[in-house]
Order: sequence, then C-alpha cells, then structure tokens
Amino acid sequence: MQEKLFPQCGPVVEGLEYTGLCKPAKAVGGDYFDFLNLGPGRLGMALGDVSGKGVSASLLMASLQAMLRIHSEEHWNSPERLTGDINRHLCQATEASRFASFFYAVYNANSRLLTYVNAGHNPPMLLRLNGEAGRSLGAEAAEKPGAGPSLIRLAATGMVLGVDPCTEYQSESLRMEEGDLLVIFTDGVTEAMDKSETEFGEENLSLLLADARHRCAREIAEEIVAAITRHQGTAPQADDITMIVAKVIPRKSSSRKPHAPAHDS
Repeated sequence: MQEKLFPQCGPVVEGLEYTGLCKPAKAVGGDYFDFLNLGPGRLGMALGDVSGKGVSASLLMASLQAMLRIHSEEHWNSPERLTGDINRHLCQATEASRFASFFYAVYNANSRLLTYVNAGHNPPMLLRLNGEAGRSLGAEAAEKPGAGPSLIRLAATGMVLGVDPCTEYQSESLRMEEGDLLVIFTDGVTEAMDKSETEFGEENLSLLLADARHRCAREIAEEIVAAITRHQGTAPQADDITMIVAKVIPRKSSSRKPHAPAHDS
C-alpha cells in the first residue's frame, strides 16, 4: 500500500530530467517524495522525513502527502504559504512529539528558476557545472582552483513541520543553468554506516556527484545507492534511503526521463 503513495510517473518538463527513489529500511517507513504537475512548465518536487519508524511514521507520511496535494493547487506559486498551511494542519492532527522535516521546491522550466522552502531538512546539494558561487569539488579543482564544479547547499528557511503552528516560512530562489545537478536526500543517505559505525557522509556524497555529474539523473541516483551499499558492506540498513535527483539539460532534448522505482524491498 505504501509503495502506491509514491509517484509512479511524473509530468514531462522541458529541459529537466529527474528521478525519485526510496529504499525503506523496514517493510514500511516514514520517508516521502513526490512530483506535482503545477501547470505548463512548472514542477513541484517534495521530500520529507517523518520522525520515528514503522506504521505510525508511515501514517503521518501519508497525511503529509495528502495535505501537500490539496494545498499545492491553491498555493502553486507560493511555496512558503503552502508549507505554512501544511505545518498548521500537522500541528492540529499530530502529537507534539511527532514532526517531519520537509523540502519543497517549484521549478519553472521557462525561466529555470527554482523557488524552495526548507523546513528543517538536510540541506540539499546543488552542483553547479560552471564552478561558480560555491565550494570547488573534484580532481579538476584540486589541480586548478575554480576549474571544477562547485557545491551550493540549500539551507533551512524555517523549522520542522508539526511543532509550532505559528511558524512562518521563507522561500528562497535561484536560477539554474544547463548541467546543474540538484540532489535532495534524507539523512538515511549520508548517515548510512558500515560495521565500524563510520558514516557514508556528506563529503563522500558530494565527491560522488562531482564524478558522476555527466550521467543522467537516474544513473546518478542508482550510483548513490550502489556507493552506499558498498560502504555498508555487511552492516544492516538502519534508516530509509530516499532522494530526488534533478538535472538541467538542453531544452531541445527530451525532458523527464522515466524515474527509478519509487520503492525497493
């Protein structure tokens, strides 16, 4: 049942290929991602991580999805108002001890403008191919400063959902360019541990993205999961692994590629 809550396909967006993937640690989990059709050339991308594990977390995740889809039609051009509405409803419907981190972005294919709200979630990684306005990454940068891609983190613009109904959220915007790579992920990605309890870590993820940046979105997502699996070795998966990978491509190319299975057992 939970697998059907994840999007089985998404709208075609010219000049953008994207994919979503969730690999639960247990039979059910509290991670969530979604793609929303907000009209011609506009895509909503959402990813959340509900506190706790098991059935109770999955039920709260289903409530988050329902509220997002209801309010996205009313607030398609205002991610901050949408997030505020979801937060108020979650506060009314859940216990004070239950909360969710949440990242929501609207991508406009015509302007390549990304407008987002980060409600206490892990800062997504935006890899810029042109190497500007961020920390340089990869072997190219080591040989020649400024030559390689650069990393920008999309920091929190408000607190987690479900704690304070009066919380106000701010949106931020940035313009993406051809080749830019956006990766939104839950902490199950970077906190995946091997037998010695060493985490996979954000540094490994950022370097992997720099190396894999020329691949398509789906291949990049699959490579992230493969790298985490190699890192874990024989250690069990402790948390859900969930991500969205989106890449700006030439507008004359095909747009959305079929995304990876939303749920792996």
